[in-house]
Amino acid sequence: MEILFFIALASYIFFSTNKGQELFGDSIPNSKSSVNKRISKFLEDNKFNELDSFWYYTNENSWCYISVNKKNFYLNTRFSYKNSKPEDVEGIFEYSDITWSEIKLQTKFNQKIIKSDFLKKSLIGGLTFGAKGAFIGALLTGIKEDELITHVTLYLKIKNVKETIGLVFWQYSEGMKPKNAEYLIEKSKISEFYSYLVEQDFSGNNKT
Repeated sequence: MEILFFIALASYIFFSTNKGQELFGDSIPNSKSSVNKRISKFLEDNKFNELDSFWYYTNENSWCYISVNKKNFYLNTRFSYKNSKPEDVEGIFEYSDITWSEIKLQTKFNQKIIKSDFLKKSLIGGLTFGAKGAFIGALLTGIKEDELITHVTLYLKIKNVKETIGLVFWQYSEGMKPKNAEYLIEKSKISEFYSYLVEQDFSGNNKT
């Protein structure tokens, strides 16, 4: 009986790890591999031409895949709240379907919320440093040097979608000081997808 227990425990641990999902992910419901295959099939079936994409997978109850082109965008996300069933959203949407947006930078003790108008004004004064650098500068302005940043999220409200969609572009649960987090946040694609989804500006992407 003990041997069977340890075999079951070892199997559970193995299949819960990235290595297990790499080898047998297609047979595990909502593993990163199986979700990615479903997304690829949906995009292929709908002849969606991807210009750029972002993929953030946490576990079987939390992921977000978003893809854009110059006409519309595709979203596949699952999220869950405490004591509630996971919510799934999938579809191809028009940019005009986005009715509201907000960026939230969360630290261990505080949160900074940036509305799109504030960010636009900040970017106007910082374009000499490059749009991406100006974006990150506006995002980190006012954050104290000793604060620990835990995540940066772009929130969207979309027509006919009940829940507010949160796109987590960068996360570090233990928190990281701004000077160390700046480079990683800059590489996280949040500035690009803010431009695509909120500004509807594709000038920084030369793909066809």
